[in-house]
Amino acid sequence: ELADLMADPEANADRILALDDVISKYDPMQIVQQEREQMFNLIGAISRYGDKVNYITYAVQALTGRTHVQQTLYNPQSHKIIRSVVGSGNVFTFKPRSSSKLETNWKEIIAARILTDPLVAADPDAKTIDKLSTTQRLRIFEEQRRNKSSSYWKAVTFGQALINAESNFNVTKAKENIQRLSNAKSLQEINAIKQDISNSNLYSIDPLSEFSDLKKDLASHDKEAPMYADYYMDLAKYEKAAANNSQFSTSITVEIDGRTHGPATNAALIGVYEMAQRAGLLRDQDYYATDLPDLRDAMGTDMLSKFSEFQGTLYPEHQQGVYKQLLELAIGDRNIFLKKSPMTMGYGQEIESLKQHVKEVIDTGKSSEQIQMLINQHGISQPAALLFLHTMLVDSIFNILSNHVIAAGKVMKANALYAQMT
Repeated sequence: ELADLMADPEANADRILALDDVISKYDPMQIVQQEREQMFNLIGAISRYGDKVNYITYAVQALTGRTHVQQTLYNPQSHKIIRSVVGSGNVFTFKPRSSSKLETNWKEIIAARILTDPLVAADPDAKTIDKLSTTQRLRIFEEQRRNKSSSYWKAVTFGQALINAESNFNVTKAKENIQRLSNAKSLQEINAIKQDISNSNLYSIDPLSEFSDLKKDLASHDKEAPMYADYYMDLAKYEKAAANNSQFSTSITVEIDGRTHGPATNAALIGVYEMAQRAGLLRDQDYYATDLPDLRDAMGTDMLSKFSEFQGTLYPEHQQGVYKQLLELAIGDRNIFLKKSPMTMGYGQEIESLKQHVKEVIDTGKSSEQIQMLINQHGISQPAALLFLHTMLVDSIFNILSNHVIAAGKVMKANALYAQMT
């Protein structure tokens, strides 16, 4: 990217300086060391605080009304690996194949997290199973269970392999090692403990050496790998209980994350039922993977459907194809263009904040290189591209979000500001 910018250093002076600053500060060895230290500290926190009741405290963010956890290490809000191992402490028991409400909920979770569906996989326009309705998830669970060569039985095999590995591993000794390292007072003591661990046979054998595909799958989930390991083991235990006609107990962790929290929360508070459905807060409609239950997808579709209406006003007629390509590239950046933007409006932030998100899409977002190349090739200035995308976005937000939701966000911000002043 720097080489491209240097083709016209005067026009790109600001971006060259910014990029040069980023490059000069980039130190991969330092980053790796920091990641190691953080991961060790988090594992140490799990070892220290796990297996007992813990309470967390909250602070309120004045401008948005959101709350955040104050704890540093044992904080499920800030750290995914902590989120993957904590739970309520409740154990839920039911009899497999009884079609109880509890079992139905559990099936839906398993289908959404670790199963695949040939119908969804074969559809280029389909979204993932976790975006489907309860009806569709239960269909996938039962269809995959009937097929002995499906993802269901592969997951059962994964689960049994993990159960066997766990039963043959000295968890108590591993915890002791972590605690010894955490409590070490000097580098000499740390090195001695590391040598002691190296000399032991605790980690000498890979219990999953014959399951490279399982290790690859867990690695793909990064810091949420412990959560997915639990899902696989849970499914294997479920099948064993079903075969023995016995009770099954589960305590798996489920992260229930909303879609664009601000608008969804406001919708629930002021009773806009359709908006709560669109945001995924309420899920009683039976939709398939190509439907649009998601707020972001609906916004993207709305912008594309109304694109031609702005011909001659937002963009010149002879560049219609170029501007449509620009819009499609921006829509492809779901995390910034289609997520941050409605969240901004939902939290009652100003239009200028929205423009900053759109500028981020153009400058550093997922499609930024393609966008920059497109507008440079066709003589479109960055301010013109920003104005076009911003206007399309605002129009779609007001078309898809309820005006009541946006108004509620503004009231929340005004109330927070007034509370600070008084």
